[in-house]
Amino acid sequence: MKPNILAIESSGNSCGVALLRPDASGTPVISALRHEGMREHAEHLLPMATRLLTEAGLQPADLDAVAFGQGPGGFTGLRVACGVAQGMAMSLDIPVLPVVSHRAVVEAAARACEMLAGRVDVVVALDARMDETYMAAYRREASGAGWRCLQMPELVAAQDMAEWIVVRRTGWGDDVDEVPALWLAGDAWDLPDALRPADAAGRVEQALHPEVASVARLAWLDWQSGVREAPEDAAPLYVRDKVAFTTRERAQGLGGNPRAIAVTGD
Repeated sequence: MKPNILAIESSGNSCGVALLRPDASGTPVISALRHEGMREHAEHLLPMATRLLTEAGLQPADLDAVAFGQGPGGFTGLRVACGVAQGMAMSLDIPVLPVVSHRAVVEAAARACEMLAGRVDVVVALDARMDETYMAAYRREASGAGWRCLQMPELVAAQDMAEWIVVRRTGWGDDVDEVPALWLAGDAWDLPDALRPADAAGRVEQALHPEVASVARLAWLDWQSGVREAPEDAAPLYVRDKVAFTTRERAQGLGGNPRAIAVTGD
């Protein structure tokens, strides 16, 4: 019974591989392996994938798609995940399914928020290093409903996190009498300069980092919705395009790395 999906996630300090396959009733079952070690992603992804397939009694040819954590996240990890997914998909002539890192985090947060009634906004903030964060937002209109993206990932200075929410929420179409409950997810809320919004209902502690099992579940949903991407079109999601100042900019005292642009209401 189809599909069988292999998922890869290596956007952070750890890397993981998951195999999703349906059981006799068609319910997706996920098995996953994880390795800690930021500089060892490339060495462990393929062996973990081989182990999962072997334990499931499957061959690479039994796969229908390869999913990967698209980012944003660590540059090297994103390139490794995308490259491995592309290589496997091209050799097997199957599609790839990219999954945004923040969407994977909100998938874990959504499970924790199932007990909450009414409309819920989850703002995901992931550590981008250099006292900066990658921030995105998702909304569930009612209990049991799906989640939709309110804001794709943006690079924000840690001290501007609370202000970012205030400014962006003005464009999320909130009704004055029915403002959704605000929940926080992601690891960036622990940064020293991180400012939490005063009206936050709480933080979802189970959703700190993108997990490969969440990538697999979201890839399954995308597959059911008809999403497919050719391997040659797959690419990491880089929110921070510039990673270093020019020599002239450094001479002007800007430092060795660029800063996030301050959030404004303009």
